[in-house]
Amino acid sequence: MDDTERYAYGHSAKGKRCYAEKPGKKSIRINFIGGLRGKQFMAPMMVEGYCNANVCQAYIDQCLIPCLSPGETVIMDNASFHKSKGVKEAIEGAGCHLLFLPPYSPDLNPIEHVWSPLKNRVRMKLDQDEINRKRRYLGRYFAHPMMQNRRAKRDDYKPSAVRVTQRYVP
Repeated sequence: MDDTERYAYGHSAKGKRCYAEKPGKKSIRINFIGGLRGKQFMAPMMVEGYCNANVCQAYIDQCLIPCLSPGETVIMDNASFHKSKGVKEAIEGAGCHLLFLPPYSPDLNPIEHVWSPLKNRVRMKLDQDEINRKRRYLGRYFAHPMMQNRRAKRDDYKPSAVRVTQRYVP
């Protein structure tokens, strides 16, 4: 999310075109990375800049691995940096399994139901030019007790499916 995040839609009088200011220059981008275990958000990390294999590896090593128990399955989307050799080695070295979602399937990713309301709240509550306020707001949002018990809003999502005790081999 960068500080030029804006809604793609707006409101205006019927028959009138909707206008809004939008900065042309992007400045600071913030990536907030985290996991979802059942109904609980876990292992948060905030990074300024873009995600790449180095950022992903640092997140896995410093934040995610300490929260995992042997036998758990880590499910990731198909971002290219998720598929680096180091990520796979670190997760399997912790006694866990790594699975990838099918390509182009964000609807199957329960954590998207955590990110979507966060992005909407950031867009609504913050002035776009105040990156320090954005950092503070993100910290308060994820420290709030309600976030610790946040449920994915997908009806067919089963929290028990996140923890896999036996690896499936086709």
